[in-house]
Amino acid sequence: MFARYEAPEKALDEAQESLRQKEKHNEQIEDFISEIEAMPDSITDFRTDYWGHLVEKVTVHRRGAMTFTLSCGVEIEI
Repeated sequence: MFARYEAPEKALDEAQESLRQKEKHNEQIEDFISEIEAMPDSITDFRTDYWGHLVEKVTVHRRGAMTFTLSCGVEIEI
């Protein structure tokens, strides 16, 4: 009897989880933007505190390629 409700309930749970993940990602991006806006207009020196706020990790690939993962989840490959 309850079997017909299982699929819609599962779909609802998955949609709610997806929404939670998107809200979390949105929050991370907003934090990232706030950190950038708090920085001066021009940066002339390397500052470890700026680096630490902006970059979560750097992955070095074969042949020197690198992927920078920013604190908001954005990845930049060079």
